[in-house]
Amino acid sequence: MIRYIIDGHNFIHHIPRYITLLDHDYVTCLKTLYRDLLNYSDSRQVTIVLVFDGNAPWDPLEHSDNLILKFSGPDRNADMDIIAQAEKWKGRHTVVVTEDRQIIRSVAALGCQTLLPKKLFRIIEEKIQPRKLKQTLPNEKPDRLSRTEIDWWKKEMKKAQNEKTDKDE
Repeated sequence: MIRYIIDGHNFIHHIPRYITLLDHDYVTCLKTLYRDLLNYSDSRQVTIVLVFDGNAPWDPLEHSDNLILKFSGPDRNADMDIIAQAEKWKGRHTVVVTEDRQIIRSVAALGCQTLLPKKLFRIIEEKIQPRKLKQTLPNEKPDRLSRTEIDWWKKEMKKAQNEKTDKDE
C-alpha cells in the first residue's frame, strides 16, 4: 500500500485549482482539497496524511481511515510533522508530496520517495468530478450540467416520450 504525506500549503500553492479558491476563501480551499483527496483515497488502496501549519479552521465532518488531516498547532510548523511522519513510515512505500527542498532532503535520507504537487494532482485529477475542475464563483452559472441535472432531464424526456407514445396509440 502506498502512503502519501502531503505538505498541504505547499500543495495548494502549486495547483491553479486551489490557488483560485485560496484567493476567495481559505477554508473553502482547504475543504475542497480535503474532499478531492478523500475521493481519491477512498477509490484506491492508499493512505494519505495531509499536513498543514497552524490550527484547524474547521472540523471535517467526513472521516476516512485512508485520509488523516493534521494541523501542526501554534508552536510547531508542518515541516516537523511531515518529517516525523516520514520517520514512522520510512521506506519506498512512503511518498512525500512537496517542493520544499529541506523536507525533500530529510525524507530522502529516510528512504522515502518524493513527488511534486503537480504530479500528484495529475494522478488524483481523474477522481475529481468534471464540473469541479472549473470552480464557479458565487452568482456564476456553471458551464455544464451536473450529474443530478442530467439525470433529471433524462427522466423528464423519457416521461414526455412515454406520454407521446400513449397519445399515439
